[in-house]
Amino acid sequence: MNLFHKIVLKTTTPFLPKGLNNTHPNYYSLITAVLMGIIGTILNGLGVLNYYFQLHLELTSYFLLALTLGNIAAIACIKYNLPKFLTVNLACSIAFFSAIGMTLETGGTTSPNVLLLAAVPGYGFLLGGRKSTIFWFISIITFFGIFDNIITSLNIELKTVILDPEENQLLFINNFLGIIVWLIVTLFIFNQGNLLDKKEIQKQSDQIENQYEELMESSEEVNAANQQLNHQNNQIISSINYAQRIQSALLPNEEKMKVYLPETFIIYKPKDIVSGDFYWFNHIDGNSILITADCTGHGVPGAFMSIIGYQLLQEIVLMRKIIAPDKILKTLRYRLPMLLKQDSNENQDGMDISVTVINHQDNTVHFSGAKSNLAYLKDGKAHLLKGDSITIGGHSIQRKVKNNFKIHELSLNEIDSMYLFTDGFQDQFGGNENKKFLRKNILKALEEVAPLNMEEQKTELLKKLISWKGNRNQTDDILFIGIPSDKVAQFTTKHKTTMVKEPEDLVTIL
Repeated sequence: MNLFHKIVLKTTTPFLPKGLNNTHPNYYSLITAVLMGIIGTILNGLGVLNYYFQLHLELTSYFLLALTLGNIAAIACIKYNLPKFLTVNLACSIAFFSAIGMTLETGGTTSPNVLLLAAVPGYGFLLGGRKSTIFWFISIITFFGIFDNIITSLNIELKTVILDPEENQLLFINNFLGIIVWLIVTLFIFNQGNLLDKKEIQKQSDQIENQYEELMESSEEVNAANQQLNHQNNQIISSINYAQRIQSALLPNEEKMKVYLPETFIIYKPKDIVSGDFYWFNHIDGNSILITADCTGHGVPGAFMSIIGYQLLQEIVLMRKIIAPDKILKTLRYRLPMLLKQDSNENQDGMDISVTVINHQDNTVHFSGAKSNLAYLKDGKAHLLKGDSITIGGHSIQRKVKNNFKIHELSLNEIDSMYLFTDGFQDQFGGNENKKFLRKNILKALEEVAPLNMEEQKTELLKKLISWKGNRNQTDDILFIGIPSDKVAQFTTKHKTTMVKEPEDLVTIL
C-alpha cells in the first residue's frame, strides 16, 4: 500500500461505518464518496468565502453553503449506514439544486457556474452506481431542454451579474478546473479501488482455485479409497453369500421334515445374510428329533457358532446314538466348552437350545430346553413349557456336569399344535412406542391364529411381525417352527422309519 492510499484511508476511516472493510462490495466507492464529500466541503466552504469577500454574490454564497451542507449530510448518511437510496438522492439533490441556483443567479445557461452541474452525476456514480448516474444525467439534460420554457412561463427575470472580463474568466477557469480536478480525483480513486478490488478478487480466485485443486486431489483419493472399499465390500458380501449357501445346505430339507411332521411350517429370517439361529432334524428308530438353537450373536460370528453346534449335534445324535432330549443337552453342554477351549481362553460364546423328541409309536412328546421354551395350543388356549435357566457354553463351563435338564412330556392326542422359537420374534422392536413384541404377545398371537390351518397360521404370524416391525430394522435372527399335533399323531409306523439323509459333515470334530 503506497503513501497516497494510506493518506486516503487515514482521512476517510473516521467517517465510514464501524466494521466496514475491503470485503464489502461498495468499500472503495464509499471511501471515494466520503473523500469527495470532504474535498467538496472544503472547496465549497472556501467558495463561500471567496464569493462573499471578492465577488459579493450573496445568493451564490448561500447555494455554495447549501452544497457544503449537502456534502456533510452525504458523509453522515454513509457514516451511520443509512439506506443507499436516501444517501444517493440527498447528496445528488442538494448538489443539483445548489448548482441550478448558482446558475440562475449568475445568468442562466451562459453562466460559468453551469459547470457545477457536472458534479451531480459524479455523486450518483460514486454512491449509487450506473443507474443513479444515468438518472441524474437525464435530469440535467431535461433541465436544459425545458429551461427557457420554465423561465418564460414563470416570468422569472434572470439576474445577470456584471463582472469584468478578468473576474468572469477567473470564475469560469475556477469552476472548470475545480470540476475537472474533482472528476479526475474521483475517477482516479475509484479506479484505484477497482484495481485493489481486482487484486483482492484475483487473490481470492487463486485461493479458491488452489482449494479446488486440493479438493479435487482429495476427491480422487476418496474415490480411490471408496472404490477399494467397494471392492473389498463386494468380496466380503460375496464370501458371506457363499457362506449362506453352505449354511442353507446344512439346514434340514423342509419337505423331508414334512414326511414325518406333516404340514409343519418354518419361519426362518436371518437378521443379516447368514444367521446365528439354526434348526436340526432327524428321524431315528421311530423318533423324530427336532432342535432349535439361538447362538451367541448374529451374522458371521453367529453363523460360525451355528455350524459348530450343527456338527456337535451330528456327533451326539447320529454317531453316539443319544436321542433323549435331556441327555442331548447334557452332552452338548459338556462338548461345546471343550471344543472352544473355554476353560483356557476368554471365549464365552454359547447357545440357547430346545430339543423336542416325538415318539411316533406312542404319540408322545419329550421336551428339554436350555434357556429355551416350547409353546403349545390346547383347546384354543396357549400354554408354555419352560426350559431350564441353564445355557450351553459361555459362563456355564463345567467339565463334570452336575445339573441335569428337566424333561417335559406331552401327548400329541391331547394338544392341537406346538411351537418352537428363538427370542428373535419376541425381542423385535416396533409398535407405536417402539417396544419389544414380548413372549406374552406371541402366546396371544397363537391363540388368535388357533382356528387356522398351519399354512394360514404362518401367513398371519408373518403379517403380525411385519406390521409390528414397520420400517424399523430387524432386531435379531428369527426362527419360528409350528407343528400340527393332530397331523403328526396320524403318522403311523407303516412309513419307513429310516434316518433322513443329511448332507455330509463339513468338519470332523471327533
